[in-house]
Amino acid sequence: MEKGPAHSSSIRQQFEEIFHTFYPRVKAFALRMLHSEGDAEDITQDIFAKLWSQAEVLPEIRSLDSYIFRMVKNSVLNHIRHRNLGRVYLEKSVERFADMYELLHARETEAIIDSVVEAMPPQRKNIFVMSRSEGLSNQEIADRLGISRRTVDCHIMLALTQLKKSLK
Repeated sequence: MEKGPAHSSSIRQQFEEIFHTFYPRVKAFALRMLHSEGDAEDITQDIFAKLWSQAEVLPEIRSLDSYIFRMVKNSVLNHIRHRNLGRVYLEKSVERFADMYELLHARETEAIIDSVVEAMPPQRKNIFVMSRSEGLSNQEIADRLGISRRTVDCHIMLALTQLKKSLK
């Protein structure tokens, strides 16, 4: 832990006393806030590394207890913010992936439907397109084509059955 000539023996002894006094309390405080042994250990080590780098000014601090625990609180809050930003990024990435997957699945489904409709006999294809794409009722289709409504019903039922088999 030697920083250089500025860290005299008395400063090193003072720091060691502070370390032994506060280390367990700092770690327990961080652990209560984070609920993660590893994260609490990391933050505790970071706190004491910062304190060591400021060892010369430690004797000038009026309330070392408040100073250290303010450092811990700030470090824990920064850690939580950083962790939450990572979580938000991950959640947004998952959402984007899900959206892309849904779009891809919709396009694949649409391509299958288009190919099945294209392969239908001409009359069935025409009736299905008039029903689904143009939004005509079965009676309107029958009137337009001069066929019975029952024939239209039958063609739509056969078209839907063919689509269901293809989409399974």
